[in-house]
Amino acid sequence: IPLHTLEEIVKVVLFTTDEHIINELSELDIAINFHGSEALIDLSPTNISKYSAYQALKIEGPFTMFGNDVNDLPMFEKCEKCYVVGDLVTDIPKSTNISLDEVSATILSLLK
Repeated sequence: IPLHTLEEIVKVVLFTTDEHIINELSELDIAINFHGSEALIDLSPTNISKYSAYQALKIEGPFTMFGNDVNDLPMFEKCEKCYVVGDLVTDIPKSTNISLDEVSATILSLLK
């Protein structure tokens, strides 16, 4: 899609971990998530996350979360139970690590 046709940009991925670029970006009012194992960073508006989107739904009560990366950390902190897909993030309290192949079976088991 041509960039000029987009009404909003909610996330940008840069395939670099160049310190100079990161220092320049750090001076902007944006959220920067580091993905060192993949040698990339992602940028998004400040205070925009999966958790802020969930809050906008105004759903009360505990929830279960599936995620796979550092940008999921705010949701992991707020959920009752979480499933970490893959091995990019570790040491998440109350989490269960699962493989990508296990996601659909895990969701189905939760529905029972």
